[in-house]
Amino acid sequence: MTSVKPTSSPRFNSFLLVFACFSLFACSSAQLVLPRNFEDSLYRAQFLANIDQRQVREALVDHSQQFENWSKHPAELVHLFANVEQAPSENISWGCFNDTFSILKGLVQKQRWAIEMLDADGKLPSGILEGEFTWLGAYDECLKIQPNVTTTPPWSTQYCLVSFPFPSAVVQLFQGAVKSLNIGFCLPKSCSPQDVVALFNSGLHVMKVNNTLTEGNVYCQQQDRALSIKAIVVLAVVAVFVTVVIVASIYDIYITHFVSEFFKIEVLDPPSVNATTATDYQPLFGRQSTPVRSTLASLILCFSAYSNTKKIFEVGRSSEGALECLHGIRVLSMFWVILGHTWVFPFGVLDNLFDMLDFLKSWSFQAISNATFSVDTFFTMSGLLVTYLFLRELKKQEGQVHPSLIIMYYFRRFWRLTPPYMLFIMFYVPLIGYWGSGPVYPQQGTEVDECENTWWTNMLYINNFVKANKMCMGWSWYLSNDMQFHWVALPVLLVIAFWPLIGTVMILAFVLVHMLSTSLILHNDPKAASMLNGGGGGIQDLGNSDWFVNLYIKPYCRIGTYAVGMAAGYLLFRLNGRRYRIPILLNILGWITAAAFALSVLYGYHREYNGDPMSNELREFYWAASRIAWSLAIVWVVIACSTGNGGFVNTLLSWKAFIPLSRLTYAAYLVHPVLMLSFFYSSRILLHAGDVYMSIFFVAFVVFSYASGFLLSLVFEAPFMGMDKLFFRKWQ
Repeated sequence: MTSVKPTSSPRFNSFLLVFACFSLFACSSAQLVLPRNFEDSLYRAQFLANIDQRQVREALVDHSQQFENWSKHPAELVHLFANVEQAPSENISWGCFNDTFSILKGLVQKQRWAIEMLDADGKLPSGILEGEFTWLGAYDECLKIQPNVTTTPPWSTQYCLVSFPFPSAVVQLFQGAVKSLNIGFCLPKSCSPQDVVALFNSGLHVMKVNNTLTEGNVYCQQQDRALSIKAIVVLAVVAVFVTVVIVASIYDIYITHFVSEFFKIEVLDPPSVNATTATDYQPLFGRQSTPVRSTLASLILCFSAYSNTKKIFEVGRSSEGALECLHGIRVLSMFWVILGHTWVFPFGVLDNLFDMLDFLKSWSFQAISNATFSVDTFFTMSGLLVTYLFLRELKKQEGQVHPSLIIMYYFRRFWRLTPPYMLFIMFYVPLIGYWGSGPVYPQQGTEVDECENTWWTNMLYINNFVKANKMCMGWSWYLSNDMQFHWVALPVLLVIAFWPLIGTVMILAFVLVHMLSTSLILHNDPKAASMLNGGGGGIQDLGNSDWFVNLYIKPYCRIGTYAVGMAAGYLLFRLNGRRYRIPILLNILGWITAAAFALSVLYGYHREYNGDPMSNELREFYWAASRIAWSLAIVWVVIACSTGNGGFVNTLLSWKAFIPLSRLTYAAYLVHPVLMLSFFYSSRILLHAGDVYMSIFFVAFVVFSYASGFLLSLVFEAPFMGMDKLFFRKWQ
């Protein structure tokens, strides 16, 4: 096929767009936005509660009537295409022009490859009025097409997703939840995003449609991408870690099962022991002797997957004073985090967006929409353990506050969390773009500028204050809060150890700061309040400085739950592991009260989704007090179980099977969102949210999150914990 001779005319731009719209049979508008963080997604669905479905459907029908002339009889369109031999405008490259024109001629000639390209385009589906605003087409079919053309050089196909903005009136009806319609196109690879933008904008203008696209509205998937320098370096670093782990494991097995046998020394039993044969022997000093290990050998063994696996799965007898029920609470809370994220993370690739309205109105779904309280459970447990363990350590040192105790209090926490945290960021940020493919897969990665300008805020645990709107690894805000609580807790611990009354007042002050900060922010910032209640602030404000940045991730709006945990930790320390029989009536009253607090937190907001909104004052009180109430319920469970008043609840939470999973919870927390992102956005079709499907996904993510967490722990976490025991604990 020869190239088209350039004879300037503006008709070509409109003709190409008509061709594209014919392949869709309609065109109108939803912006596909990957959630920047998962708590954003968790609240995003709540905005749907205020959407009037009837008004939305009417607006969509009215909007679609503007495009009646976009879908003409195929024969008329082909006749139009066959008679167009015009040059492209200055904004469309010649390669894109010629290759696209060859598609049109292929359609006129009814060539199979051209029909396949048309078939691979996204088209008007059923269920638009139920919220299906992404028309993906056939991604794999598009990429497999081999155009039968005679042009030189021959060209190949590419898949592009184009986003057409809705009119502002429709966006307002959606509360900002949906802004445009995504449509997949199978186009020549010679067409750049700039070509596609120019093509569609010209056509929209000719059709007198008041709409303009930018390069941000066009996303073309690249094939056979070469690894970036960052990705190659990261793979080399990971290979070094894996090699060290393998070598250390082989060395560990060798000295454990071979060298130790050599060091058994045969010693004949003395006559008084009545040795039965001359070959009887016993290990030296009554036990098997092993060679003395050098510091270097011990350091190498810190990386042994063999020993670290045994440590992870060790479920032997617990040490004195261990709070065994915390294992179960930690694991079940992590399951809850995964459950919440399973429902909200695929928000951008659902074909039944409006069904979320019915879910939010149901009682059963409240336990999912309020899954953010699982984070408060972790804050409570953290405050409890820090207080309990620090006071026990101080008691061992007979109340002497040595400088080493203070230094290690801060350093060991940093050492415990930071290496696996930063190494995982190093691992996933440059590589995630290569892990999957699909019409909506984020090949450019999921982090802003690959965290080049923000990674240091993660390492210093200040990313909830510094550059929070560009936070690297959005779910890491929890780690920053937890570390900041750890920083400010030490003065309180020292005071409460020697002056309990003053320390108690300081803990109450933290609770008061929590409640007042939340109330004042909600009272003075209507947008922040609307973000929490599904009001008019709009989902477009998510990730900006109205809700997530100014309220949700700030430590002064979270510290109350940590303080409640500290109070419980002090109480358990004073009990000193003793069993305390609570009178049966008082015990029952405690459990009923804890259950009432928990249920009021989980279901107290249900009325908001069913046309019975709270007053502003009641709403502010709910968000100021709900997390404290939840923490009180959690600490009752811990105290009751630890003092012998937990009954079957303690039996369940102290189940030995929870212990290995509890040790892997930190790694599972780091890795599980990345697994969800890779899975959901590798899909070739839209997903349909429903109880059965999401339950299956949830179970699968639990399994794969902990399995991946196990590998992450062996390579990036357990070795540094071993070094902590080898060097720092002895120094303390």
